[in-house]
Amino acid sequence: GATMNFNYQNAWSLDVSYNSFWGGGDINTFSDRDYVSFNLKYSI
Repeated sequence: GATMNFNYQNAWSLDVSYNSFWGGGDINTFSDRDYVSFNLKYSI
C-alpha cells in the first residue's frame, strides 16, 4: 500500500491511502479488492 499526506498552513491536513491485494490465483478471495481511504482534518 501507499499513503500520502498533504498539509496546508498547519491547519488543514489530508491523508490519502491506497491498498491493493494481488497474487494467490483463484483461491485468493482478496485478489479483486483495492481500498482507497481519505481523511481530511482541520485544526484551529
